[in-house]
Amino acid sequence: MAGEPVSRLAETDGDSVSRGHRWLRLLVAGAWLAVPLWLALTRFDTLRAGHPAHPVTLALAFLVGAGLLARALRPAPVRRRWPLVRALAAVLVTVLACGVLACLRPFSASPTAVAATSSPSVTVTQGSSSITLAPTTPDSGVGLIFQPGARVDPRAYVPLLVRVAERGHRVVIVKQPFDLAFAALGAPSRVMDANPQVSRWVVGGHSLGGVAAARAAATGDPRIAGLVLWASYPDSSVRDVPLPALSIYGTRDELATASVVRGAAEQLPSASFVAVEGGSHAYFGDYGEQPGDGVPTVSRDVAQRQIAAATADFLGGIGD
Repeated sequence: MAGEPVSRLAETDGDSVSRGHRWLRLLVAGAWLAVPLWLALTRFDTLRAGHPAHPVTLALAFLVGAGLLARALRPAPVRRRWPLVRALAAVLVTVLACGVLACLRPFSASPTAVAATSSPSVTVTQGSSSITLAPTTPDSGVGLIFQPGARVDPRAYVPLLVRVAERGHRVVIVKQPFDLAFAALGAPSRVMDANPQVSRWVVGGHSLGGVAAARAAATGDPRIAGLVLWASYPDSSVRDVPLPALSIYGTRDELATASVVRGAAEQLPSASFVAVEGGSHAYFGDYGEQPGDGVPTVSRDVAQRQIAAATADFLGGIGD
């Protein structure tokens, strides 16, 4: 009899710990379910139109959450508990994984950009890893491989690049896994292999996409004949590569400022710079405003006409 109160106390404590761990399991499962569901509800069309790696990963995360939820709801013995280390590890993995998935929520292309994927003057073909803009006029033989900025819907660049394609240049916009250029560093080589009818290519990109394009130019692939940077700069020197380069920037850009872009001149080979007066970082695509960007003092259409014209002129010079 003397040991009965102690036994009951231990059993009560076990009940409390078990309930605590069950709630923890429910919270962990809820995070794995909530984040993919939130992204699907708010960015369904963008995810569907992008690289399949992103929606597939979200689907797998949701299945993980469903499995964890089923396990949390399963009856367990009173004394069954997660060891502290396992509990902390589960919380840490959940916070990191779900936090990364949430941070990768993409910027959606504007309705104007989505509508531009059906252009009467350019044949627009969407694949699982690229959007190809093929001119209906005679092909110049110089194409552009373009890598989007971080977390930007690749369709956001179609209105700008249609204007380039109308000048006789095949343009391939890369769909990057998770909309990150560093996840598609090998894309230019694959695009060139898949389009042997184009003899010379210019690699280019916006923001982080420009960094990836500069890395492609640095490989020395003989099929690459030039480099175009939109509001971007290389992360290492490509000065030893004998290629012409064009760097276009907005004077109101607060993410890739004019001073930083022009300061990268010593890292580039023969480079020319074009300033878009009053242009911002987000004006290099059609995906709305971007946090941390500057306030533009010119219209989006005026700025984009300058960007497209400078790019097309540069590609035309490659063909001379």
